[in-house]
Amino acid sequence: MDREKIPYKVIEKILKISRDDQKYLLKFYAKQSIEIQLNLEKKKKKTFHFLREKYTDINHGILSYCAHLLSIKSHYSFQKKFSTKKFDTLTLEEIRNISMIKLQIEDEKSYLKSSNKRSKLLHYWSVVKLYRGKKPKPLSFVKISEKLKKHYNFSVSHNTIAVLWREIELGNK
Repeated sequence: MDREKIPYKVIEKILKISRDDQKYLLKFYAKQSIEIQLNLEKKKKKTFHFLREKYTDINHGILSYCAHLLSIKSHYSFQKKFSTKKFDTLTLEEIRNISMIKLQIEDEKSYLKSSNKRSKLLHYWSVVKLYRGKKPKPLSFVKISEKLKKHYNFSVSHNTIAVLWREIELGNK
């Protein structure tokens, strides 16, 4: 889309959020756990239908973008509200919601810390598939590990490659 054709003023009117705040909310969204992001997608669908009924003359792509940002904004407000409150003023339901959010955030952090090599290896997966799929004789996982170290400066165990290969390519766990 051309920059002139994007109706920034229409988006700001619907959202009542400046362009800088929109960018901030999108960064906030990117930092959330996958569970929270999936929940926000559900909220986005409901918000989109509401916006579609209210703004019938506006492009659905713009409304979808607005619905996405509004769902993020509501979650951001929810998190901010509960992070500043004291527990003695909260109801049991509110404490449960805070605990679930905190638990999801900690689970995501621990997964990313424990599987750092694994997630980095996924970035090089096309290289692994290329070497493993060589005809007539595919390279061994040891050789693939050596090539990743030599050409990409990425050290990973051949066992890690083999385990991930079985999970992704063969469907075994």
